[in-house]
Amino acid sequence: MKRKLIIVGTGPESESLKKLAGNETTFLGTISDDDLKKLYSEARGVIFPGVDDFGLVPVEAQASGCPVIAFCAGGALETVIENQTGVFFKAQTVNDLSVAIEQFEHIQFDPNIIRQNAMRFDTSIFIKNIKSLIAPSS
Repeated sequence: MKRKLIIVGTGPESESLKKLAGNETTFLGTISDDDLKKLYSEARGVIFPGVDDFGLVPVEAQASGCPVIAFCAGGALETVIENQTGVFFKAQTVNDLSVAIEQFEHIQFDPNIIRQNAMRFDTSIFIKNIKSLIAPSS
């Protein structure tokens, strides 16, 4: 699609992906948490093409006000709000991802709404909710 893409992390497919990638793609490998936060805060969006039970990457990105383009499965369904904090693609295909990117580019996302959504998963909120579940009723 001739757009800048930054890949963070490594995996068993890293070398083969580097051979397939165009000049617009940069592979950073493993980076520090601070560098990752900086990338999230500067990114136009984060692509999350996998399936994860919770999906920490979309929540971390949203905590920085960064919208997400996520595969429509797993934890992303609980953490991303369609057209408010990101968009979904239905199949893990080049075509579906391309369509989602095109859709994404026509939406004006509000970083404050995105951050508020991520706050639902903040540690303090989690602790408060757990305490209310296990506390004896009055």
